[in-house]
Amino acid sequence: MTSCLSLFFLYTSGGYGVATRGPYAWGLCYNHEMSPTHSYCDSSEYVYPRTPGAEYYGRGALPVYWNYNYGVIGKGIKVDLLNHPEYLEQNATIAFQLPSCYVEMDEPSQEAPSICP
Repeated sequence: MTSCLSLFFLYTSGGYGVATRGPYAWGLCYNHEMSPTHSYCDSSEYVYPRTPGAEYYGRGALPVYWNYNYGVIGKGIKVDLLNHPEYLEQNATIAFQLPSCYVEMDEPSQEAPSICP
């Protein structure tokens, strides 16, 4: 639990009006990558293949990138993020389940444990 809270506070330190780089420079001000440079899709991934029309840019409280990470994390939290990556932008509950799931995994690309909330 301590590591989960530490990770949460690392990304939510929040800026203030005269903060360096402005009030939106720190913390959870955006729930998605503002200007994605590409769709972050690995077409050679066969376990978690790309869904036509889906884009796997950074989304969520702790941003998730790439189709295989959306697949693994979605499996861990029991939400079909591979086919519906937009859920991370639309549902705050799902977005905030991600940090605790990341903490339970050694590497983002490994299989998510079933104990993810």
